[in-house]
Amino acid sequence: MQKSIFISLFLTAFIFVGCDSTPTWNKQDEEQLIENCLHTVEVNLPQKTAEIYCDCQLEFLKKNYASGDEVRKEIKKDPQGLQQKIQKNCLDYAKKEAKKDK
Repeated sequence: MQKSIFISLFLTAFIFVGCDSTPTWNKQDEEQLIENCLHTVEVNLPQKTAEIYCDCQLEFLKKNYASGDEVRKEIKKDPQGLQQKIQKNCLDYAKKEAKKDK
C-alpha cells in the first residue's frame, strides 16, 4: 500500500508540475493534481477515501510549497521524504474521515 501511495504521489506531482511553470498555484493546477491523484490512488483506496486523500494532498502541497515548481524541486531532492510527509498527514486522516461519512 505504501509503495502504491508513493507512486501516486510521485506521478501526480511530476505530471502536475510538468504542465505549468507559473510561480503560484492556480485553478487548473489544482484540478489537474486532484484528477491525476484520483486516477492513481482509486486503485488502492475506496473512492471516498481516495477523494479525501487527494484533497488533503493538494492542501498539504499548497500549504507547504508556493508553487508547482517548488514541489518539483522537492521531488528531485527527496521524493521519499515528501511522500512520507504527505502520507503521515493525509492517509490516516482520509481513512478516518471516510469512516465518519458511512
